[in-house]
Amino acid sequence: MTDEQQATIATLIHRLHRQYPMGVTTMGHCPQCENPSRGGDLCGRCLAAELADVSGQHQAAHCLHTAIKHTRDYTALLIEGEMP
Repeated sequence: MTDEQQATIATLIHRLHRQYPMGVTTMGHCPQCENPSRGGDLCGRCLAAELADVSGQHQAAHCLHTAIKHTRDYTALLIEGEMP
């Protein structure tokens, strides 16, 4: 894997994390599928699909996406006493 591919994957992972913030944030629509997305970026589902395509690791990208969503949800439960 090239340095450029690694950098692209790292950027996609960062963008995926940004889709699941704690608290209030600005939301727009995903330019690919029109689902809600933070700041009008690609939504989590589309970012995970792009991550899978770039990395060739489809199951890993899906599992990471799920883990990020669950981390946000359970963090909110611990801090705020409820799931988002």
